[in-house]
Amino acid sequence: MGDFMPILKWVGFNGIEKKLAVLQEKRNQFMQDLIEEHRRMRSNSSSEKETKTMIDVLLSFQESEPEYCKDEIIKGMMLMIASPKTISSLRTALDCLPENTLAMITPPLSRPPPATSGAT
Repeated sequence: MGDFMPILKWVGFNGIEKKLAVLQEKRNQFMQDLIEEHRRMRSNSSSEKETKTMIDVLLSFQESEPEYCKDEIIKGMMLMIASPKTISSLRTALDCLPENTLAMITPPLSRPPPATSGAT
């Protein structure tokens, strides 16, 4: 942050920046531990669970497409889902559903337009 706003260096923002870096590393390690725990649970369980968490689904996708779904992608998805903005947006959308029941009805399939003989 001090690189973008030099005044922050003068008021002692470097201490906060170091604390934020340590906090980021702790969060990263926590999320990696969570992923590893789900990997261990998946390898130890012989039967398929009825309910799967988001991490389980992403780990199964990682098994089928390892080059596209790395651990960093899973961590990013976990952060995105856990953000307050996402939660409030989801809550707002779910609150609107009972009021607008037409949104839950799938529309009928539309027919393709008739072919014209003089098309160029």
